[in-house]
Amino acid sequence: MKVLVTGGSASGKSEYAENLAVLLAKKNGGSGGLLYAAAMKPYGEEAAGRIERHRKQREGKGFRTVEAYTDISGQIGKYLEKQRDGKKCGFPTVLLECLPNLLANELFDTDGGMRKNEEVFESLCADLCRLEDLSDGLIVVTSDTGSDGALYPPETEAYRRLLSRLSVWFAGRADAVIEVVYGVPVCLKGSSDHF
Repeated sequence: MKVLVTGGSASGKSEYAENLAVLLAKKNGGSGGLLYAAAMKPYGEEAAGRIERHRKQREGKGFRTVEAYTDISGQIGKYLEKQRDGKKCGFPTVLLECLPNLLANELFDTDGGMRKNEEVFESLCADLCRLEDLSDGLIVVTSDTGSDGALYPPETEAYRRLLSRLSVWFAGRADAVIEVVYGVPVCLKGSSDHF
């Protein structure tokens, strides 16, 4: 099962996605456990605070965390190989938190340059397809970054368009799309019967 969870900043989408991952893992028999793919780089005080808040939020839910800022499917693949190392294990339910951070990490160089949009798009689509293959269920968290009506510098606008394109692409593949509005999940595609 593939699910896209979206919403505005501080909408409750992350907590909803975590709880949904727990439900899906139980529904799938939980043989591979829960894997949290963390894409946010700990850059600065605000980011560190958000990361810590997310760690506390998922505490006790059974997640193993892999911090993967780029090449997320490659890093998760390596992690799973190490975990299996001769053991017969099922595939985990994977929660990718979040597509906007992963895109920024892949798109912008550390020196402030940008990779080509089409190259990044194709690379991330391939990564998400591989995550589907490596998981028993995949939940991808994204953000609504285009509804504020503001205009930004060209680089930021290119990022926002690319994020929208990636989100729409994954929504097309997903079994369900959920928008979280003020903590309330609204099913935009699929059915809550899946959960």
